[in-house]
Amino acid sequence: MWEILPSPPAPEFPIGVMGLGEIGRPVATLLAGMGYQVSGWSRSPKDLEGINCFHGDKQLSAFIKQIQVLVCLLPLTDETEGILDLSLFKQLEQPGWLINVARGNHLVDEDLIYALDRNILEGAWLDVFSE
Repeated sequence: MWEILPSPPAPEFPIGVMGLGEIGRPVATLLAGMGYQVSGWSRSPKDLEGINCFHGDKQLSAFIKQIQVLVCLLPLTDETEGILDLSLFKQLEQPGWLINVARGNHLVDEDLIYALDRNILEGAWLDVFSE
């Protein structure tokens, strides 16, 4: 059964989009246009108006630490497989949320279950699964 939750006030709910390619870029831009504080992370540098952009492994932690909602729209590569793991979840601003609409193999399933059980994550929306 689906439950519709009220939307939180935009300025108080920082969102991060992982992947600023053909899908992530318009998603980040749309969210910023709705008044959300949006940051984006990608492998290579990007410059998007209204989006606080981060790139590369060295800036991943800085990106994660200042968002509450993490939206994964990354392509699946050797570097991004398993990127959604416990160490990443622990860095989110609390309460943290995950939305994965990219590929199931980005997510370490056991880490997600642990994070939800221990209230490291408040919730998760998954459009894709590893199996």
